[in-house]
Amino acid sequence: MTVGPLTANRLGLQLFRVLKDRALWHTRSFELTTPEAREAYETIERDGIVVIPDFLSDADHALVQEEYAASRKDPAEGTAYFGPNFGAKELYTSDHPERYPHTNRLLRDNKLILEVAAAVPRRQQTYRPATHFFTVEKGNPDEAHVDLDGAQFVHPDRHYPFVKAFYYINDVDETNSPYCYAPGSHKIDLRRLVFEYVHSVTWSKGGRDPFHNVRTEEGIEQEKELRDLCEKYLADRGYPCKPIMAKANTLVLSNNCGFHRRGEYIGPRPRQTVQMDYKYFESRPTQWMYPVLKRLYAHP
Repeated sequence: MTVGPLTANRLGLQLFRVLKDRALWHTRSFELTTPEAREAYETIERDGIVVIPDFLSDADHALVQEEYAASRKDPAEGTAYFGPNFGAKELYTSDHPERYPHTNRLLRDNKLILEVAAAVPRRQQTYRPATHFFTVEKGNPDEAHVDLDGAQFVHPDRHYPFVKAFYYINDVDETNSPYCYAPGSHKIDLRRLVFEYVHSVTWSKGGRDPFHNVRTEEGIEQEKELRDLCEKYLADRGYPCKPIMAKANTLVLSNNCGFHRRGEYIGPRPRQTVQMDYKYFESRPTQWMYPVLKRLYAHP
């Protein structure tokens, strides 16, 4: 995520942040305790993403499905607006452990996921991640929709490594907004540094709020220059952004220093996932403040 005023970024603030965080990453280490975790880590280090089919037993997958079905009737379920007749429903199971014990036990507290998520940024865990059911769908399946959400365009979340996890509750194909990732795009090298510099200066020219995601046609148009930079970078590097299509009971772990996006929704089936975000590993102060920050920025 780019921050800082235009003058500071012209003088290299973002480059300093990238190089500083990369240097600190090299000073840290993390030990993996199982062959399965080591194999997953080696894949995500090489490609930026690892896909693990049949992650849970059939019986455990059924438990997650049952709790997901219950969450759709839970008053705590919130709505994320992506555009007219389009959005997502989400419920944080980690906020309601008494109602969703199996999902938290099987996924939030899963040893392999926790180890890989900590090994990628090389940071120790202080507490478990925010874990939520996430359903991408139309409000009315029979009517047209408009997608105004910035996540539909390729972008990196951060300039340093961290993991996002997606567990597929139902089958994901080209019709129900698959998660898309550009393998190899997580690597930090000279050409990525040039991208970070140009992107930071371009971003600062707009005076943008670092937490903004303006879901309007005007907001989409304002971001065109940044989108073009990301798309050109991937094209120049030969990093195609590929849809991660897989059957239910698949786990996807990706390093979101790499470029990714939410795929097009054709419908009519929704995309049903459990998602876990490990950005709170980014710094010690952020770990201390994570419970407060999560409450502030979570959907009601």
